Amino acid sequence: MIDAPSLEKELAGRYRVTGLLGEGAYGSVFRARHVALHRDVAIKVLAESADPEAGERMLREARIAARIQSPHVVACYDFGILSSMRPFMVMELVDGPSLAFKIGQNEGKGLPIDELVRLMSHAARGMAAAAELGVMHRDLKPANMLIAPTGELKIADFGLARLTATKGPSSLRHKPLTAMGMVLGTPYFMAPEQAWNPNESDTRADIYGYGASFYFAATGRRPFEHDDMLKLLIAHRSEIPARPRSLRPDLPEYLQGILEKCLAKDPRDRFQSFEAIEAALKAGDAHRGEADFDPGLGETAAYYRQIRPAILAGGPPSPLALFRFDGDRTFGIVRADIATVAADALVSSDDGKLSMRAGVAAALNTASGGVCFAETRKFVPVRQGGVVVTSAGSLRARFVFHAITLDWDHAATYRPSRDILLRLLSGCLYQADTLRLQSLALPLLGTGNAGFSFAECLDATVEFLVKAMLRGATGLSHVTLVLLPTASA
Repeated sequence: MIDAPSLEKELAGRYRVTGLLGEGAYGSVFRARHVALHRDVAIKVLAESADPEAGERMLREARIAARIQSPHVVACYDFGILSSMRPFMVMELVDGPSLAFKIGQNEGKGLPIDELVRLMSHAARGMAAAAELGVMHRDLKPANMLIAPTGELKIADFGLARLTATKGPSSLRHKPLTAMGMVLGTPYFMAPEQAWNPNESDTRADIYGYGASFYFAATGRRPFEHDDMLKLLIAHRSEIPARPRSLRPDLPEYLQGILEKCLAKDPRDRFQSFEAIEAALKAGDAHRGEADFDPGLGETAAYYRQIRPAILAGGPPSPLALFRFDGDRTFGIVRADIATVAADALVSSDDGKLSMRAGVAAALNTASGGVCFAETRKFVPVRQGGVVVTSAGSLRARFVFHAITLDWDHAATYRPSRDILLRLLSGCLYQADTLRLQSLALPLLGTGNAGFSFAECLDATVEFLVKAMLRGATGLSHVTLVLLPTASA
């Protein structure tokens, strides 16, 4: 490793090197001052033991960082080669802690809400500027988010970055930024697709990493804490993290919604841009549901925003809304007793034991003449997120789909999340399409004993079903969302 006096000798006349800031396997970072400009800087020098392509990666990291013009991205000022043929890059000096250090100082508790929102808004702005150039960070985590003395958060370390196939300067796209087979990113904050299919990942993988970092800053815990790397990667792919508000009850619901949307397993269910995240953070609790309903749905989204306040307020009388799609296909929202609704299949909501003791599950079982309970005994227990199909008995339907919103033990940390809700909705559409059904009626899943927020569930359910109908993701002709006559936010 090179030391400060040796580096100052190499850079004599240009920089005065005043000390070592840190060092690791890939190199060292020094504090220095530009002699002519009187500007404090950080100088990163590559380690002698670095792999042969590391120098090229550092050059391209420097070029990428130099192109991103944002007060929330660490700037790159210079690049060069030492006499030892080791490359170095000169960066903006952020004379403050990382977000990871700040979280650690808070003794396992989340950051204060105002500070949390401010810092993560800065992170979203910085990443929006990077994404505008087609840059994927691929290692977004609290350790790479630095906090300046002014309180501004800045994104650092684009060493693993790559440019998307269609964006960014062509001079930076003609070769991969990382070697084939290289493990990319930090597993605690890595999107499922980045671990399992990295060549297919895009900015939405960074949105997941941002969400995992946000989760850590909000709760003091990472989404998954497995020590084994493989278990950790599998968890990101298939497990649902504890709901943020189950770990921190004072966290506003709108922040929980933003976090869970960032952490959706399917990239299509996440925010599609960092600009959308910033808009949702700005909108806050007062305008929840307006900012994060997919604007790509155009007039349909505008119609939902128009009717949403009345639905949340508990009126008007049924029917509440009717969305129409090509081919005479419809999605309606009504107020009724679901046990009286006619459809090819009705959806129930229950726990992993399918106990059918209360709510929609009890009502449907009673109206079926006990058929639902009798036929589900062979399936028990069922994992949270699963969907079980039975016949409908005396109900005005052919089938009942039993959606499992709670695990068998009703553990608070496993209460429904947005991802669980989307998994259940996907499972119901899959079962309906497998059975070649034409109509489906369902309640708001998880809003009973499971305690899922009515507004949060309504927004996610309507958005999912509208997308499915609008984009032909289901063969169903008619879908009805059935709200209790007295249900409101």
